[in-house]
Amino acid sequence: MASTRRIATRIKRHPPALADPKGHEAFAERLRHVIRETGTILALSEKAGVSDSTIHLWLRDSEPSREKLVNLAEAAGVSVEWLATGRGEMRADRVPEGYVLVPRYEIGEGRGFEGSDYLALKTEWIAKLPGNPAPHALHLFEASGDAMSPAIADGDLVLVNAFDPDLRDGGVYAIYPASTAPTLPLMFRRARQRADGTFEFIRDDDPERHLVEPAKAFHTVGRAIWAGGPL
Repeated sequence: MASTRRIATRIKRHPPALADPKGHEAFAERLRHVIRETGTILALSEKAGVSDSTIHLWLRDSEPSREKLVNLAEAAGVSVEWLATGRGEMRADRVPEGYVLVPRYEIGEGRGFEGSDYLALKTEWIAKLPGNPAPHALHLFEASGDAMSPAIADGDLVLVNAFDPDLRDGGVYAIYPASTAPTLPLMFRRARQRADGTFEFIRDDDPERHLVEPAKAFHTVGRAIWAGGPL
């Protein structure tokens, strides 16, 4: 996948869990540790681009968003995984200058999607994508199956903008059935607007194999804005 090699650097570690199994106090203790290493709360807040009052909130009873967590780890020079979950080494490879971390997920039939690692994507390249997406809104999914072939082939990496879930005719979206958990099973389908203004989802490999009305049966994760795979 030559094009991907030019725009991305793989970070070989698992993405952080969204919730620390040891609870908030364990996260707060790790945060106190990086504060001590940085010197002061004010020094860390300036490096991370947040207010010192925000860090005080994180120490007390809240936790940062994914974007702020990544910024905090970069400012402290520690692993995102370690800061979020306590797993792995505290120190990790630094994100190259001009890149941002985007989580990559594998999709498996019958098991939804699960975290695999991060890719560090060039901010310059991201800025040229449709809709000029916010880097922290992006997710990479490894597609499974040929329902969207030739646009998306089995094994392709698909970049999804989670801040763009509104359906537009002809757009390709990551969706999952409303009757299941958010992780089971994620799929890609093209939106097609009906004469009455409502939408249906179709497969590119067979446009007549419709899915039911998405407003009733599916949740939209976001719009697919780029796809690529091995030649």
